[in-house]
Amino acid sequence: MKFRALLILAFSLTLNAAEPTQNLKIWPDGVQGPVNDKAPERILPDVPNAKKVLRVEGVTDATLQVYPAPKEKACGTAVIISPGGGFSKLALDLEGSEVAENFNALGITAFVLKYRTSPAKSPDPQLGAAMDAQRAVSLVRSKAAEYGLKPDHIGLLGISAGGQVALIATSNHAHRLYEAKADFDKESCRPDFLALVYPWHIQDTKDATKLRDDIHVDKTMPPVFIAHASDDPGAKVEGSLLLALQLQAAKVSFEMHAYAKGGHGFGLRPAPVPCPTDWPQRFAGWLRIQDFIK
Repeated sequence: MKFRALLILAFSLTLNAAEPTQNLKIWPDGVQGPVNDKAPERILPDVPNAKKVLRVEGVTDATLQVYPAPKEKACGTAVIISPGGGFSKLALDLEGSEVAENFNALGITAFVLKYRTSPAKSPDPQLGAAMDAQRAVSLVRSKAAEYGLKPDHIGLLGISAGGQVALIATSNHAHRLYEAKADFDKESCRPDFLALVYPWHIQDTKDATKLRDDIHVDKTMPPVFIAHASDDPGAKVEGSLLLALQLQAAKVSFEMHAYAKGGHGFGLRPAPVPCPTDWPQRFAGWLRIQDFIK
């Protein structure tokens, strides 16, 4: 009965998705780095015989979609959500707005990062997106007072390809991937916590015993939460396991949940296995342990 109730709750969230109250430009002073996708931004049609997902491609102007926590629940913590989509597109509802609404229920203000996309087979599709993620952290921290946030309670959550983006951005926080020009760039781009949900291809493509060369794990990393299904056919769980070992070696606090089943791309929608509806609860519990929510 408990699992059935969770399925109903998750399904209700997908039917009553909230709308963002604002869209903040990440590069008001002009975008830096690659803008590989020259196609106009557009919503892609539904894929036949697949789950309905709002998929957007052709993003060249990165923004943050703002989902404020209800005033009566707001706890001063923020999460910037970096959705997946394979870099050529973004799953803006499945791994964006639906997740934001779940966090709002916990009193967390959510920001969905609509980072720039790249055409298929681009050599470095993650670079511009990681720049967007770093600057998004600085931007949100600079607006902490405006949104009733604690400047040391700003987190970054990446899902699928967005997980790779979030990990690269965070592990390179000591050396920005872009040139600091705006006043808000004076704020740190290091998130106060990092969450990764089935992060996509974080292993080295030539040597699966190592992480990617642009991921640098050291003791300055914030605490990390990881959720991954062991049967994920695309984003192999071995990448998350490797990351966990490196975090342990660097003495960085982390929590990892490796589920027996769940596959890839589950978001938090109803499914016949508990993974999709369970990880947000585990994440909320971890946030409480870390004193980011009460």
